[in-house]
Amino acid sequence: RPTLAHALLHRYPDWSSPGAPHRPGIVHRLDRETSGLMVIARSPQAYLGLVRAIARREVSRRYLALVWGRTSLDSGEIREPIGRDVRDRRRMAVTRDGREADTRWRTLRRFDTLSLIDIVLGTGRSHQIRVHLSWIGHPVFGDSVYGGAGASLTRATREDRPAMARRLRRLRRQALHAYHLAFRHPVDGRLFRFETPAPPDIDEVLRELTEGEATA
Repeated sequence: RPTLAHALLHRYPDWSSPGAPHRPGIVHRLDRETSGLMVIARSPQAYLGLVRAIARREVSRRYLALVWGRTSLDSGEIREPIGRDVRDRRRMAVTRDGREADTRWRTLRRFDTLSLIDIVLGTGRSHQIRVHLSWIGHPVFGDSVYGGAGASLTRATREDRPAMARRLRRLRRQALHAYHLAFRHPVDGRLFRFETPAPPDIDEVLRELTEGEATA
């Protein structure tokens, strides 16, 4: 399938890219169905500097997520180790012998069946946000791997299920968006900060939910 790595190599065919050959210049990754911001290094110096900054937790990464259920807390922190799921090696899971993982979250808005939350990554394990949110009982809306897709429609009232099913079909992915990225330039130390709004698919679902509350 087409990937960001393919697009980069097509755009810069003579690029002597740092990093792994199949991930040219890619300092950190987003899951395939997660939208939002990434930083790509164009030189070995930049690549090493950014990788070290992420390891030292000096890169700020924030996400918006629409999750199943009404969060009972206004904020929280999940510090549970993540490793391969012993029952399915394609999945990740909270495991006793996994790697340290830290996810902080804050409730932005509660709807009847869903909540909108802001997430700050302390670490960057594979599928970390999706695994951690599923672990606390709030899987990401639309996440077909970690329990946020069609099977979760039972969380909605009978009256709400058709609308929720329609929103799931519209999204066709997990409602997770990397909206904020900030870091210091690895060469000259300048602070860079980027933000991007939620894409149309998530924005449309949020607008529907908000309008539904207004008319209820």
